[in-house]
Amino acid sequence: MPGSGPWHISFAYFFWLYFACQESSSKQTTIGKRAFGLVVTGSEYRRVSFGRAIVLWIVKILYALILYIGFITIGFTRRKQGLHDMVAGKYVWDKSRL
Repeated sequence: MPGSGPWHISFAYFFWLYFACQESSSKQTTIGKRAFGLVVTGSEYRRVSFGRAIVLWIVKILYALILYIGFITIGFTRRKQGLHDMVAGKYVWDKSRL
């Protein structure tokens, strides 16, 4: 396939590692979420495990491939969760409200 190569795999691996490590870290957030004062938690405001963060990233990619259907649900759920958040048992909170 023209334009594809090993850098695609490296790119995907980088983002998988970035999101999984950042969201399961003690800061519980990515750089972008931190800029807006948001944190990522599991149930009961606990830190998301690395394994759960991996599941979240995989599901997020799958929903992106299917016309972003998983992201559309954010506007219609009570807790403003996408399908990927529900599958991984994840919540995104405003840090000032915790």
